[in-house]
Amino acid sequence: MDWRDKILSKLSYTTSQLYWVSDPDGLLREAEIIKRINRKGIEIVEYGDPIAFRFLYEQSFREQNKNICILVDEENIELRQLPFDLISGSESIQLTITDVFPDLSHKIINSVGKNDWDALYQALQFYLPGKLSDNASKDFVLHHVYGIAPELIKTPVDLLRMLLQKHYKCAELPQMFDARLIELLSRFEIFSNFQLQIIVSNRQAFFDFLQEQWFKYIDSLLIALKKHLKEPVEQYDANKMVLPFGHDDIRIYIDNLFLEGLLDPIIIDDPQKMQTHWAAVGIKFDKVTQVRKRFDGLLKLCKSELSKISGKYSDWMTFSHLWAELQALRFQHTDEIRLGDFLQIQSLVDNKFSDWMQENFSTLYNQSPIPPVMLHHVPRDMARNLESNPGNKVALLVLDGLAMDQWVGIREIIKPKLKSFEFNEQCVFAWVPTITSVSRQALFSAKLPVYFSKSIKTTVSENKLWLQFWQDQGLTENQVFY
Repeated sequence: MDWRDKILSKLSYTTSQLYWVSDPDGLLREAEIIKRINRKGIEIVEYGDPIAFRFLYEQSFREQNKNICILVDEENIELRQLPFDLISGSESIQLTITDVFPDLSHKIINSVGKNDWDALYQALQFYLPGKLSDNASKDFVLHHVYGIAPELIKTPVDLLRMLLQKHYKCAELPQMFDARLIELLSRFEIFSNFQLQIIVSNRQAFFDFLQEQWFKYIDSLLIALKKHLKEPVEQYDANKMVLPFGHDDIRIYIDNLFLEGLLDPIIIDDPQKMQTHWAAVGIKFDKVTQVRKRFDGLLKLCKSELSKISGKYSDWMTFSHLWAELQALRFQHTDEIRLGDFLQIQSLVDNKFSDWMQENFSTLYNQSPIPPVMLHHVPRDMARNLESNPGNKVALLVLDGLAMDQWVGIREIIKPKLKSFEFNEQCVFAWVPTITSVSRQALFSAKLPVYFSKSIKTTVSENKLWLQFWQDQGLTENQVFY
């Protein structure tokens, strides 16, 4: 039994063909719940704009004789606001997250991503902590959901290991948990020179910090090698910091950081003297040697990570960045790589992704738009950014047809020239078929393709759809540009 059973037990599947579900916490947006409900022959439809909903209902559901249709009300709309002909004879259900996690505050639970609710539920069932205060709840979640025990982080090696695990896996913690982690770590004097406020919460800032420290480490390493020492002495003074990159717990991450382009190899005089040292992964050699070493490493890493992918859409989002790096290398350096090895793994990726798509793609469009999972979620994420930062401006730049491996090449050119910009790379799923008129209109309208069916083969409505979305968010026409 898992937490989903508590939610699904509220649906009898027999007493009504139509449910109105008040779901302010978006429980019915979770992928596995969607699959289980769909297996029962139930269709989940979001009730938002009344006119758009009526159009969809009349077109797709009234005459289709669906077994049961669940209409999800995320905004907690009152029953008197709903269509009378549809609420007559239907059943109303209220779902809240406290039905599942009664011992934790609503604020704490909602901050934990739905992908982590399984781990949270299992930990609560096993340890039975009872009612917890907010700080105790944060500490429980940090330990049992995110695998971070602040009380065990006592040395710089402990700190770096934790941050590498966190940022390498793109495991961004919700803000309240980052704040709690920083608060606890700041009590240790030994971490006073580590700029915890920045490197704990900001992934790119952490890798920028490592890149800067890599230069200092190599300088110290070259001096140490002249003295016949394998590693330089660690230092953590404000004016002189040498991180323990060579420590076994840290070193295992460094190869992957350079392979995936998260860190850049540096130029030194006479790199050949570093040829056999483990740190050679972060040193620039001649082009052919560099490309072949990176290709072999990325190929091995892709095979390893591909075997670990489960049914979660987030697994593919993470893998896509790694795959883009390998593809970029394949197209930029055709003569230096082994094409047969690449084509072999490409076939494995295509087959596995195809199987996953057929089983799971239909669960994506109903996911919470924060953070965005599909293209039509992007404007809602932008709207939330504006809501959180009144007076700011946001812009959406669309480069139609740009593949992720092409972005890798562009990124190498523009990032050094835009050092004042912070890059936070994410990806979303496109609509299928992934053609311009479908994907771009979904992107500009923040709607499912069924809502722009009349213009599905053209892009002439983009301006109008873009304007309509932002007017619905409270902006005036002269505040929106296309």
